[in-house]
Amino acid sequence: MDPITRAILKGAAVEPIEPGSDEFTSNGTYTWIAPYTTDVVIQAVGAGGGGGASRGGAGGGGAVLATVSVVKDTSYTVVIANTTSAGNLGGTTKFNNGTCSASGGSPGVNPYGGSGGSGSGGTSYAGGGGGYMAYSGSRGSGSGGYGGGGVQNSGGGGGAAATGSTYLTPAGGGGGASYGYSGANGGSGVNGGTNGGNGRTDGNNTAPSGGVPGGGAGTGNWGGGTGGRGYMKISWG
Repeated sequence: MDPITRAILKGAAVEPIEPGSDEFTSNGTYTWIAPYTTDVVIQAVGAGGGGGASRGGAGGGGAVLATVSVVKDTSYTVVIANTTSAGNLGGTTKFNNGTCSASGGSPGVNPYGGSGGSGSGGTSYAGGGGGYMAYSGSRGSGSGGYGGGGVQNSGGGGGAAATGSTYLTPAGGGGGASYGYSGANGGSGVNGGTNGGNGRTDGNNTAPSGGVPGGGAGTGNWGGGTGGRGYMKISWG
């Protein structure tokens, strides 16, 4: 039973709720104070995985769409996953110490691409998997970001997941790949998410980064790029 229905049944006055939302677009730990006693909708994206050298691309961050009951003037912790360094697992974005959360993508392990993250505590959407060596990464589910292209011995990063068409969530594209003097384009971001970086063609084969939020990094024979940081939106009314 939602908080408003409970209040009505108990004979308590119901405060009018003015619709609103708060977005968290930078990594870090925050305190969010509920403006009303009500149900809120949470859209969250985990961080993309970090890329590596001459291997498959990193997976994109997963997403979650959840409805959570909150109490007015109560503090809740919001954690937004940081940008992921090369070769590492993407961090988890979470609300209220994990009441709902979105996990990060995995780095590629030669020659395979990393797996995408997922959601918990609500409807889960999987991040796109990183591409096998020389192959493109996959698009994130929930109409998420597109995967980056692969080239020769390097795979493209997977796109971040989104949360479908009713609640539009930004999702970054996967980073492209580079090898020698060949480079592939990064995947397109959606709903305001940024595109993944394009692979370089000048022989400087540091790998492109994933788009924000949640894009998995691409790969290059000089090393991997960084995965896009996480994201959260809390809506009410």
